[in-house]
Amino acid sequence: MTVVPALEALIGSRQSAERDLHARLGEAVRRARTSGRGVVISFTGRWDSARDPAATVLASRRDGERWFCLEQPAREGMSFCGLGCAHE
Repeated sequence: MTVVPALEALIGSRQSAERDLHARLGEAVRRARTSGRGVVISFTGRWDSARDPAATVLASRRDGERWFCLEQPAREGMSFCGLGCAHE
C-alpha cells in the first residue's frame, strides 16, 4: 500500500487548497492504477461553512463501504470524516 503524504492546507487561498487536493487525488488514483494496490490519501484544511464534510462522505460512499464521521460544532465546527478502509 502506498501512503500519499498529508496536505496541510491551513494557509493560502481556498482555490489553492482545492487545486492541491485535486492534484493529490489524481496522483493517488494514478498510483493505485499503476501498482494495482490500495492507496491512502489524507487532507487537512479549513473550508468555508458552506461545505459539509459529513454530507460529502455520506453521499460518496458505496453500499457496504466503511466510513467514519465525527462532528463537534462546539469546537469551531470541527469535522473529521473518512471514507474507505486502509486495512482489513
